[in-house]
Amino acid sequence: QVTQSDLDSHVAAGPAAPAAAPRPAAAGGRSESARRRAIRLATARTTIRSAAIPQFTLYRRIDVGAAAERRAGRSWVTEIGRALAAALWRHPECNAVWDDEAGEPRPLPGVRIGVAVDGPSGLVVVAVDDPDAVTPEAADAAVRAAIARGRAGEVRPEDLRDVSTSISSLGGLGVDRFNALLVPPQPTILSVGRIADTPVVVDGVVRVRPMMEVGLTVDHRVADGADGARFLETFLRRFEGLDA
Repeated sequence: QVTQSDLDSHVAAGPAAPAAAPRPAAAGGRSESARRRAIRLATARTTIRSAAIPQFTLYRRIDVGAAAERRAGRSWVTEIGRALAAALWRHPECNAVWDDEAGEPRPLPGVRIGVAVDGPSGLVVVAVDDPDAVTPEAADAAVRAAIARGRAGEVRPEDLRDVSTSISSLGGLGVDRFNALLVPPQPTILSVGRIADTPVVVDGVVRVRPMMEVGLTVDHRVADGADGARFLETFLRRFEGLDA
């Protein structure tokens, strides 16, 4: 059985950062305050740009039972990221960014998955290269390392470059469903809610299954609703283990 503690332990979580060497409180306070202000300013600029983008969100419920059985201790972010990457390769129309100069979508050179992390100074996004191109164990190590960097506030320039989509989860905070805003110029973002035992009809019989709701937000300049729906269906089937 999948429990809420499973999600809490693995989605956007990492080992606690080692304690820093003591330093004067005033200097430390100024440094932390400046970092928080910089992150709030960056968030403000990003969300203002995001608000100018025509975007829509599609929601689906996912049965996570099969994924829980096969993940073998790997992070839920890894499992979600691998399924997202596999779906993006099959739906290149959703792996492109809008080019204002050309007036058309520009295909991205590869697949990179961003992860929104609730760091000590605020929300940051870190990225990993295609987690579906390596072994599940290697992908999990890369995801955990990226999350640890985010929690330490160590965002790199490449974390903002050619990112295909991002994963944003509030499931660990008890949220069932939410609408995540695009992170420009990324064409999509996936919101992830909490895992909850839910009555569902399986083969005509009501059963209790561990379910999770996700929302795919799409840049409407890049793709239409049907494109997003097909992409979300491919992701869902890959995540549930219905497609290899």
